[in-house]
Amino acid sequence: MRSKLGVGRQYSADELINLAFNTEKGHLTLGETSAERQGVYLLFKGSFSFLRNPPSHTLSLDQGRNAALKVMMLVDLLIKLIDQADLVKSGHSNLNS
Repeated sequence: MRSKLGVGRQYSADELINLAFNTEKGHLTLGETSAERQGVYLLFKGSFSFLRNPPSHTLSLDQGRNAALKVMMLVDLLIKLIDQADLVKSGHSNLNS
């Protein structure tokens, strides 16, 4: 996501998702309807919030191999969605500024 947006580590995960997929001002778009775009945004928000630091959450995943494979499949899906997303042309030629 950082690479596609052309930004560095100055954005936290939450800020990065807002920068990328916010339905009103995001720089990446995926989906033809506002409901689809909202769904993509919420998928990323939820996935990052839940999976980013599991030991700190009260709800935990089964730590077995099967659970790890499922997490990897979800991450693979998120990466594919980023690849499919269109970069929105805006007044910002460089998001790092």
